[in-house]
Amino acid sequence: DMIFFNKRSYNEFLSSAEHISTNILANRLNFLEKEKFIIKEKDRDHKQKMIYSLTEKGIGLVPLIIEIGLWSDQYAEETLTVSECVNLNDFKIDWSKALSALRQKLYHLHLQRSV
Repeated sequence: DMIFFNKRSYNEFLSSAEHISTNILANRLNFLEKEKFIIKEKDRDHKQKMIYSLTEKGIGLVPLIIEIGLWSDQYAEETLTVSECVNLNDFKIDWSKALSALRQKLYHLHLQRSV
């Protein structure tokens, strides 16, 4: 959800279509933070709210996640709709260009810098 839907807070994750339970979500976020795929920081606008951001290591997983999406799109019986923000067809047409654009977007959103 962080990659495809730019969800960044605990409540945004809870409102996802998966309907993940709070204890499982907390465990997964803790694991991802411990393994340095994400970082957790206080929201600048709401001091009681925490914002999760991808790290460079987390963004490094994007090609693998896209490949899984493409595999699923080819073999799954149901049509996969990843996100309005990320179109898998763009990756089918020009992998390098689409990946570069997505990485640039994620670096800007999560690391406040460009690639």
